[in-house]
Amino acid sequence: MMSRYAENKGVSLFVVDDSDSYRTLLNIMLQKEGYEVSSFDNGFDALNALSLFRPNLIVSDIEMPEMDGLDFYTEIEKRGFFEEPIPFVFISSTGFKSKIDKAEKLSSRELISKSLHPESIVKIIEGVLREYEKEGIE
Repeated sequence: MMSRYAENKGVSLFVVDDSDSYRTLLNIMLQKEGYEVSSFDNGFDALNALSLFRPNLIVSDIEMPEMDGLDFYTEIEKRGFFEEPIPFVFISSTGFKSKIDKAEKLSSRELISKSLHPESIVKIIEGVLREYEKEGIE
């Protein structure tokens, strides 16, 4: 049986979150599962990195200073960086109802709570990747 590390080797993720501690925790959990993780503390830096590199999936906090996760997602779509969509997972620790409502309206995007155990978040991310793989999107 193939190890989880071998399964996920070469799968790259962007983690965008202004919380150093949460970003570090998520990075450690994802790297432990074999993912290659690039992390950013704001949407602007992640957007700049997207002009150079296409990850397999993006995990972004909704509420961040400067450029929040929704604006980051909108900019990716507006700039049309890629022919195929990038799987996108929004995370949120707060009840910013208007932003959560807006995130839920974006088609085929996952929204999860930071209050979930990190292992559960990793499982959700893996599920999103599997779903996109089934649809033929990489």
